[in-house]
Amino acid sequence: MKKVLFVIETYYQLMYASIINYYLKINSAQTYIILCLDEKEIKKINLKENAFDKIIKFENRKKHGLGNFFEQVSFVKKNRKIWSQKFDVLALFNDSRYLDGYLIKRMKKEYSSKIVLLEEGLALYLKNEYKLLGFKSKAKYFARKILAQIGGVNLPQYGLGYHISVDKIALYSPDLIEKRKAEKKELIKLPNCSPPDKIMRQMMKIFNLENETETKRYDCIYFGQSLSELEGYEKENEDRFLNYLDYMTKQKKLKIAIKPHPFEDVNKYKKYSNFYIIENNIIPAEILFYKMKIDIIITPFSSAARNINIWWKNEPIYIFELLGIRIKLSGLNTVKTYDEFNSAIEKKLYQSRNKYKDYLDKDSEYSNMVLKILK
Repeated sequence: MKKVLFVIETYYQLMYASIINYYLKINSAQTYIILCLDEKEIKKINLKENAFDKIIKFENRKKHGLGNFFEQVSFVKKNRKIWSQKFDVLALFNDSRYLDGYLIKRMKKEYSSKIVLLEEGLALYLKNEYKLLGFKSKAKYFARKILAQIGGVNLPQYGLGYHISVDKIALYSPDLIEKRKAEKKELIKLPNCSPPDKIMRQMMKIFNLENETETKRYDCIYFGQSLSELEGYEKENEDRFLNYLDYMTKQKKLKIAIKPHPFEDVNKYKKYSNFYIIENNIIPAEILFYKMKIDIIITPFSSAARNINIWWKNEPIYIFELLGIRIKLSGLNTVKTYDEFNSAIEKKLYQSRNKYKDYLDKDSEYSNMVLKILK
């Protein structure tokens, strides 16, 4: 019987780990999960539906900064008995934190565990992320790096996918990842279809949405991101766009839903009269979309929007260049000006509606992906 340890920081990670766990159980694997969510957040989840063999709760109250770093150090020390067990596979979505680095080093050195990095989103495909940081963020990164080294852990280059001890990376687009990240690693392609319907229903139960029987209809959805909260970002760019989005949807008589990012301030959307705000912003958008019919997806660079396109073939309109965000991401439907944005909206409005639920339940694709992780 193989033993797998997951490290989970977000609700999307919990969702995808639960999908993988379904197939691990078919293969008689024993699964443990480190759940890095606070108690209030954990209470919103129906953990009984997950079927993990053991849940280790890490209530990291401080989401960012050095406070979060020291919480990770304390958590590692308190749970030494767990780390003394052998795990065949360590599966994580982040290879850049102290906790991840400690587990990678210990599992690799003492048990020769296979280390698998799972894609959470577009951040895995970014190049030279360090250059995007402001002065304060760079200083904090170096402080964490020095403190980690004192604690016996060498943190990799800033960003995701750089840890040299990772054996496998499971991702949607192997051809887009930086060569340095892929070097000496096995790349496992994630299925480019939605999970089977039976698993989506299980996800609804895990996130306490099983009573959501009505399919909701919107013309557009905007997947927000914590832009105004970012160091060095000019908030005026986001304000200007939201003003325009509110005006444009009113003029075209479009019904628009706003799905805020879990880390952003929901209040910034409340002054716009045409926005329907999905207040429960902790539920993965991929699950919400299962009960929604939407023609147009708009986002700065949300990974959820990309996942929905992969699962249900609805290509988003990415506006990060329009908002003045300097990141390098290829293969996306991006717009740079408001004229291009309007043209993209018009094109979407005149296209025939996608058959969102007309997808194949490819059990075999998910099952084969999990077998490659276990191998």
